Amino acid sequence: MFNQIATRLETATRGEQASSSVVSSASAGGSYVAAMAVKGLGRLRRELGSSVADHILGQTAQRLKALVPQSRTGRVGRAGLEFAFEAVDDLEAEALLSELEATLERRLHVDGQVFDLEVVIGFASRALHGDHVADCAADALIEAQAQGRGVLLYREADLQKAAEISAMLRDLRAALADDDLSLVYQPKLHVPSQTILSVEALLRWRHSSKGWISPEVFIGLAEQTGLIADITRWVVRRALRDQTWLVEAGNSVTVYLNLSGRLLADAAFCAWILETVREFDHCALGFEITETAVIDDPEHALANLQVLVDAGLKIAIDDYGSGLSSLAYLKQMPAHELKIDKMFISTLTSSHRDPLLVRSTIDVAHALGMEVTAEGVETAGALALLRVMGCDHIQGYLVAKPLELSALSDLLGDKDFGASFARASSPFKLPVKSSGRGMAG
Repeated sequence: MFNQIATRLETATRGEQASSSVVSSASAGGSYVAAMAVKGLGRLRRELGSSVADHILGQTAQRLKALVPQSRTGRVGRAGLEFAFEAVDDLEAEALLSELEATLERRLHVDGQVFDLEVVIGFASRALHGDHVADCAADALIEAQAQGRGVLLYREADLQKAAEISAMLRDLRAALADDDLSLVYQPKLHVPSQTILSVEALLRWRHSSKGWISPEVFIGLAEQTGLIADITRWVVRRALRDQTWLVEAGNSVTVYLNLSGRLLADAAFCAWILETVREFDHCALGFEITETAVIDDPEHALANLQVLVDAGLKIAIDDYGSGLSSLAYLKQMPAHELKIDKMFISTLTSSHRDPLLVRSTIDVAHALGMEVTAEGVETAGALALLRVMGCDHIQGYLVAKPLELSALSDLLGDKDFGASFARASSPFKLPVKSSGRGMAG
């Protein structure tokens, strides 16, 4: 197969500047153009310096040349390579690149250090995309990274999708600059006391023409493009200002914010969080992270978590059970709270297995010194089971939907809320009509 690659792959000459694409304009270019990136090279550049990162990229290019003796590989930016090659059709092109990917992924030795190389490749057809083929290959590379794919072809149907994503990203940047984003707050009920001690801040974006955009869409886009850092800064400052307003109104409550795993290993960003929090008096802040947030860089992520905890911030592990749960990571995390994913809670009263899983999770969390929150609680029956299991907090529509700041203040100020909620949520009595103050409809 490697002989096939050597005879079919032929890269075009290009300069070192990322802004120009010699590959796409070369008259001798192949029928396909590929863009290749080394995973984690940006992080290595920040941590170990440009010299080491450039050596890794240089050795990757040499390996490519060894597999394809006649090739001349061009760099794209500071972390990628670009080359043109020949193939009969899309299937053969993908097979050749998959073989190339597997061969390139070997251990590297650079300046006495060992690195396990991983690459990802996006490619496009010159026949379909003409002078834009290099741009399409680059877009395919971005999509492959987002999907966790090793090799991905840019297809014609992706043209419209790419244009829509580009427009949405532009609008998201504008919304951030114009302060057009907003926060809502979903309360978490402390089960033993029937009081609300903390809330989760949720980001919302109402597009001027498309209406409400799902956070799953625009947060994912922000993480892929690096905009998540700026968005998180906005969220932190807005939440702290909102919390200050609540405190001044006599309503003290801990506010939890979602922190992307992409930022958790960034010591400079965590330092910014601490510096910003110090500007606000009498504020209690916490961060929710997913159980897989530390996997990419556990050493730095766990160290930064400890710094946040030492500064008095709370840490909650969000959506527990929805990913690749690891007790090894769980016991290392300096977390105060574990949130059980709603997919286990939604079937709590109809499944034989989920109650066992939920009960065991609560016991493990308590043994590790953490409190437990059940997400997505919508029925009195689920609450009754969770209370028996010893669950500390619940969050969901049974308590309240996400609320605007003023509605949250009304709810926190309702002295009768605990008693009203206890009557309304009892599975053993007919619901008693209450005033409804603070209960989201």
